[in-house]
Amino acid sequence: MATKVLIVEDDAEFLHLVQVILEHAGYLPVLASNAMAALRWLEDPASRPDIVLVDIGLPDKDMDGLDLCRALKRNPSTHRIPVIVLTGRAENAVRVKAAVNHADLVLNKPIKADELTQAIEAMMKVERAAQRGVLHRSGLELDPDKSTVFWNGDTIRDLGPRLFDVLYLLVEHSPHPITCRR
Repeated sequence: MATKVLIVEDDAEFLHLVQVILEHAGYLPVLASNAMAALRWLEDPASRPDIVLVDIGLPDKDMDGLDLCRALKRNPSTHRIPVIVLTGRAENAVRVKAAVNHADLVLNKPIKADELTQAIEAMMKVERAAQRGVLHRSGLELDPDKSTVFWNGDTIRDLGPRLFDVLYLLVEHSPHPITCRR
């Protein structure tokens, strides 16, 4: 089944361009021109996308793209959906705001088609790996539902979803047990 990508963008020309790029790459794009339309896609589990591309500057009065990202990541039923923020602004302050609002990646507009599809595939690869169960290794326990790391039953740290996913991948594919001394 094709990966469903929700594109949240108010610029109709750019929205259409991204739609064509994604269709050509084999993705199933679904479109929203504002945050409220995006929330409708996200509310229904049957229509929920696998990943979200969101522009920072949306026309909604009370919700821009970063607010949408924050709402998505705070909702237990959508917090694991990867979010890529698209922006025409390249300054670091924008990237920091996106990180604070739990965006998984920030890409600058305009963007090349291959860069966009590679970014989506990378995010989906990490997400697929994170959909596994609790991982146990020599006293270390990684709980993907809670994004929490335990050592001998004690909570070590609650991590954000992306950082946890990277750690999970490293531990899962490690040929040797991981110890505190390493």
